[in-house]
Amino acid sequence: MKIFSAIVASLVFIVNLYGWDREKDSQSNREALIAIYNANSDASFGVNWNTNLTFCRWEGVACENVSDTNVVAYMSLHSKQITSLPKEISKLTNLTGLYLDGNQLTSLPNEIDQLTNLDSLHLGDNKFTSIPEEIWQLTNLAYLKLENNYLKGNIPFEITNLSNLKRISLNYNCSLKSDNQQVKELIDDKGFDYSKFDDSTYEDILKTNGHCGSNMSPVYYLLLN
Repeated sequence: MKIFSAIVASLVFIVNLYGWDREKDSQSNREALIAIYNANSDASFGVNWNTNLTFCRWEGVACENVSDTNVVAYMSLHSKQITSLPKEISKLTNLTGLYLDGNQLTSLPNEIDQLTNLDSLHLGDNKFTSIPEEIWQLTNLAYLKLENNYLKGNIPFEITNLSNLKRISLNYNCSLKSDNQQVKELIDDKGFDYSKFDDSTYEDILKTNGHCGSNMSPVYYLLLN
């Protein structure tokens, strides 16, 4: 997981070396990013975006140029103490990757279902207790990461709506399960454990239940907490 995050961060840095022009920034995208900043602007928020610069040079933001306009292509804000996402995130309509591992999120805004180009959504190591139902509308998702959360109960059948899914990670949660054979088969086929960078199965989800937000053993986790 750390290796993957380092790769993403490096790509963001490389992309931002391009000579982006602030005057070409999409106004709606800038508004969305500022709304994200304002929603998490307490002292613990781990980024300091300089609004005098193009947002293409802001930490964790990577751009592409569409019709001579700078738009956000993906965001990597790993371990930045993010507690909420505002509804304005829906303005990032060109977003294909959203990497928010290691934050404090417990829910997603309803409007996130408007990010129809989203291909990768990483929400591992957050505080979710149930799988956000807004995700099931993101039918272009290929990579969904929800491991190391506090997820409980049945895995929704709506997971089968994600027809483009290539990898899903649900390991190291509290008590996930499913009674539906179609759901089990999908996880057996698409399951992935990012902590091991290896395939994972429905049985692996059951085996890692009880960790509740940690990929330590359940007993050791309880001792530390």
